[in-house]
Amino acid sequence: MTKKVALIACSNGLGHVRRLIILSQALIEHGAKPTLFAPLNAVTKLTRSMGVKAPEVYDFDSHTTVDDWLEERAFSWYKYLPDLSDYDQVVSDNLVEILLIRPDAWLLGSFLWHETLYNFNTNQRLNLRKILSSYRPKMISSMFFSAAYLAEYTRLFEVGLFSIKTQTRVHPVKDKNVLIACGKGGNVNNQAKQFVKLLTKKKDIPFDNVYIDPDIIPNDPPIWIIPATFTREMYDSVCVAIVRPGVGTITDALSTGSRIFTFFEKGNSEMQENAKIINYFGVGYGSSEIEEAWKHACDYCKNNSMQKNHERNIGKLDFNGAEESVQLLLA
Repeated sequence: MTKKVALIACSNGLGHVRRLIILSQALIEHGAKPTLFAPLNAVTKLTRSMGVKAPEVYDFDSHTTVDDWLEERAFSWYKYLPDLSDYDQVVSDNLVEILLIRPDAWLLGSFLWHETLYNFNTNQRLNLRKILSSYRPKMISSMFFSAAYLAEYTRLFEVGLFSIKTQTRVHPVKDKNVLIACGKGGNVNNQAKQFVKLLTKKKDIPFDNVYIDPDIIPNDPPIWIIPATFTREMYDSVCVAIVRPGVGTITDALSTGSRIFTFFEKGNSEMQENAKIINYFGVGYGSSEIEEAWKHACDYCKNNSMQKNHERNIGKLDFNGAEESVQLLLA
């Protein structure tokens, strides 16, 4: 009998929805029937750029952005879900409260909001820890990014990265293109806008083209600045990605062989940890300032030995997380 699986996305940024789209594709290939609970506009945007067909979608915005959590608006998101009793499995991406209505639900993600945000409501943090202790849920996390505390609160299953392709395309750095992107989940747009404005005045850069997140492109940019499309074709042409290190953005870049150079807002422990992880695995350079990221990216573009070492390190990564997750969910 066909298993029905509900996939519930956190609405902070696009990385959570992206991961569930990839998981939905793998579930369909194995004969399951997934329904993705996420904002329809985000699903439409992502499936178009990813070049995949959208699964069945229930238009649902959890209203669980960073600001929602910190301003204490997010704690009752689960009350607005429809009845989930018909689903054989429920998977909740980073949202613990699902356990209050589906104690058997799986969690998915690399961190937990109440452990990550410094200014999270103290009482609610304690409540969420009690929920986790009571239900001890199963949780799937990419081993590349798993926060150390997940094994304390959940029955943790670690898998590879969630990539559309099961194998990476590690291209040579003959395509000297760079991506600069902020993502949708943080507060680094001003930092990036100011840097890009200065960048347009530079006359000597080591890259042929600079793909820029459309949200931060200045008026009348030079011809070598191109609006980023975030398609597979764009990522295939990029050798360096200067990005806020969200899991989705990192995975897209690494799965096509790019090296990562980070910048991010201060006080975000998830971003800090992701930057450290990139350093640890030898697939990028973790910094918080975009100027520093640019400097190291330029050095990398000129260094053949660094490029060869990067290719070796990329080849050691597991990009089969969606398939491994399906094996767990449908067992």
